[in-house]
Amino acid sequence: MDDQQHTYILLGTYNGARYLQAQIESIGAQTVDNWTLLIRDDGSSDATRKLLTSLADADPRLEVMPDEGKNLGCVRNYSHLATVAFERGARYVMFADQDDVWFPAKIEQTLECMQTAERRHRSDTPTLVHTDLEVIDQHGLQVHPSFMHFQRIRHEPRWALRTLLVQNFVTGCTAMVNRPLLAVALPVPDDALMHDWWFALCAAACGAIDFVPRGTMAYRRHGENTVTARGFWRTMNPLRTDWRQVWSVGIHDHARAVLQAETLLARLCERGSGSGSAKRLVEAYVGLHGKHQTGPSRLARALALGLRSQTLTRTAVFYLRLLRWTRLASAGAPVWRL
Repeated sequence: MDDQQHTYILLGTYNGARYLQAQIESIGAQTVDNWTLLIRDDGSSDATRKLLTSLADADPRLEVMPDEGKNLGCVRNYSHLATVAFERGARYVMFADQDDVWFPAKIEQTLECMQTAERRHRSDTPTLVHTDLEVIDQHGLQVHPSFMHFQRIRHEPRWALRTLLVQNFVTGCTAMVNRPLLAVALPVPDDALMHDWWFALCAAACGAIDFVPRGTMAYRRHGENTVTARGFWRTMNPLRTDWRQVWSVGIHDHARAVLQAETLLARLCERGSGSGSAKRLVEAYVGLHGKHQTGPSRLARALALGLRSQTLTRTAVFYLRLLRWTRLASAGAPVWRL
């Protein structure tokens, strides 16, 4: 592979010593070797830093970035790593989590899909490629062959922005982004809920999202990530879920999603990116939450815009929040109240 196909892999770590070596070894076993693994630890108190130093000494493709004693948090950590890669001229960037396992052809298959998409859309189109993934337990045994089915999410080949404003369906540790998308999305703003959701929104608004319909890695389900790994049906089970907490968290995330959309609209205008129809949709989504809107008018407008989640249950909850939503202003900042 030539330098145009060189891939930067970004890995943020935090107290991940238990599974970290297996993940890095799986990256080292890829069918292609034209890659650089940029790693930044975010203040681990376990053996993570020592392990990273040892692994980097053994493989020159691994580079541990200085942390300057700062704890950035997940989103800022990946934004920092992506910015470093962009400044080095990265054409393609992938995201990795510290406790997963990559299948040997992950880079090869994702890159092939990316370059096919670039030929179809033009190479200067901001593009994101994501894939499905398997779910394994802490011992490496399969829990489910498809994380997307497990979570009741799916790739949206058309009108992805209508869904992404409401719900993310891109799993960051499967994703590859190209340089034109980096130019739009970086730096990841503090209002972004997660870096993968932000990159997906930027790609949907400005370019394209493509999908590899197979698992390219194993997502490890263990006690420290149970919120994202418990599955859709377990979450829906009232005997195993505190619905009051789910409702409260959902309201908070809904409010943050609106702030994220406001920031997206500002970014598109600032960079001169995105189609007129994409900007109008984002602006309309934000406008639904204005304090002068009535519940029925919000609901009617959301239906007309085609805003939806990916299950009837999630969509119904989204519409219920809109029906009862009131936006207030306090000290110049948005406050949300049912």
